Amino acid sequence: MAVGCDFARELVAGRGARGRLGAASTVLAVTLLASGIPTSPEEAYGGSSAATTPPTGLTVSVDRDGFSYTITTQTPCWSFAGSVGYRLTHITITDGRDPIGSYRETDFTYQATVARRSGIRAYTDKPVVVFTTAYLADAPNSEPFPILGTYPRLPYHLSYQDAAFSPYRFNGGNAGDSPWLYFDTQAHGFLLSAASDFQIADTATNADGSIVAGIAPSVTTLPRGFTHRTMLVLGNGINITFQMWGQAMTALAGKRPIPRDATCSSIAGGIQRDRRARGRATVRTAEVNLSTGPRRTCSPTGWRHSVCGSACRSSRTLAGSTRPARTTSGTRCPAM
Repeated sequence: MAVGCDFARELVAGRGARGRLGAASTVLAVTLLASGIPTSPEEAYGGSSAATTPPTGLTVSVDRDGFSYTITTQTPCWSFAGSVGYRLTHITITDGRDPIGSYRETDFTYQATVARRSGIRAYTDKPVVVFTTAYLADAPNSEPFPILGTYPRLPYHLSYQDAAFSPYRFNGGNAGDSPWLYFDTQAHGFLLSAASDFQIADTATNADGSIVAGIAPSVTTLPRGFTHRTMLVLGNGINITFQMWGQAMTALAGKRPIPRDATCSSIAGGIQRDRRARGRATVRTAEVNLSTGPRRTCSPTGWRHSVCGSACRSSRTLAGSTRPARTTSGTRCPAM
């Protein structure tokens, strides 16, 4: 059942906060200290808090004693909420900027199976939210974050299936590694997907209807320091929502989209610069001068020797060493 807008506003105003806060337990303080989490009184004994990010109007609220977190929107008036199941401590709100844009982030720690630090980052100029959770010790793959028990139960949803060519499917089962889009008859929608660890990320629906975003059950343990991210995007229109999601994902990964008027040479030049920056072998698209023989040029079907005209394989390995050129049949190039 969705949380009403009046209740959300009361929560933001502080009227939904629990009573006077008590002292943190000694056992928890010792555990957090051993895990490297700061335990200053200003942070450790902080209570419920709410942070709004204008102009998007996204409001992130956390309730320390209620173990819960809530994200509310203004247009449409929606709420997303969940619980970590443990008392929240070290609640902090910080402003910053990353490749997506300016944001306001609410972070908190809690003692689950192991000490955890999670955060909810809401962007000021884009209707985008990024959930982050970090494991501060080796841990079993359990208690994922987020688990959204409250979200708009919209009538339609779209996902892509775990099959060849990833066919789309309306109102059917969702693949765990697919972005999930929910929308209504006015095309108001939200999209939830993994934002990291894509090969092992998994999104699922529990029996009670809650949405769980985490790591695939086939991964049994997670190492200390492992951090996973999940992205929530809200939009007015199906294409617009997907476009905002794609732009945010690309920016978060530090990638730039290829321009519509890009040529093959400009794309290959970007690959060359990217590989050079990573210390890999340089890929040249026009021609390669070999130290051991004549020059070979690039053709639409591959490398072709400038003397014999045979279709030759590249004579450079990824490490940059040189080996004799060979034709596609595997024999040594006759002109070499």
